[in-house]
Order: sequence, then C-alpha cells, then structure tokens
Amino acid sequence: METLEREIIDLPRGRRGRPPAVVSPHLLSIERIKDGTVVTLHVRGQLDLNSVLAFRDAVFSALGERPEQLTVNLSELRALDSAGISALVTVARVAGLVRTDLKLVPTPRFRTLLIETGLKRFFTLAA
Repeated sequence: METLEREIIDLPRGRRGRPPAVVSPHLLSIERIKDGTVVTLHVRGQLDLNSVLAFRDAVFSALGERPEQLTVNLSELRALDSAGISALVTVARVAGLVRTDLKLVPTPRFRTLLIETGLKRFFTLAA
C-alpha cells in the first residue's frame, strides 16, 4: 500500500535566482497531495496578477517530478483574471511537453468560461 503525501506549499518562495513571489496566504494557498504517480494541487483564493508567479512555481515544481497525472483543483478559487487564465494555458502546454496528463477541476463559472471561449481545448476537465 502506497502512502499518501500531503503538504501545504510554502508561499512565498523564489526559484532560479528570482526574488521570491510575495503572496499573502489570504490571496493564494496551494495544497499538494501526491498519491503514487498522481499529484493533485488544491488551489484556494485568488489566481491573478498578484499570485500567478507563485502558482506557476508550484505547478512547475510538481511537473518537475514527472507525475503521470497532475490534477489542478480550482473548485475553491474565489477569483481568476486574465493573468491566471494565461498561466493555466502555459501550464497545459508545458504538461504536454513533459507528457503529463493535466486535469482541471474548475468552478462552475470557470467551466462555462472555458467552454464559451474555446479554451477548453487546452484542458481535460474533471467533475
């Protein structure tokens, strides 16, 4: 039986010599759960211009582990702007390059937005 790994990703932090992406935990929190070859990121709060760098760092770190599947759970997201949407599209492209199956769990409003704008083609949407 495999053990389930769970952690709250420490925000803010920086990588590759960049200054840390300073994000208030009230704006964004990300919980990482690893179950075998599946990594799930539970994203809570706001995914916007102020938090997008910390979000990308967390997702790219997860993709660096080369999981078979990465699920990004956005069901508790309170706000999303164009910077957040752009980051999600970038994440989808990078996941494809590293051959990781990316699934999104969107809020109902975000699901509708993805479908109506045609951005759904970048993602597999989970229930």
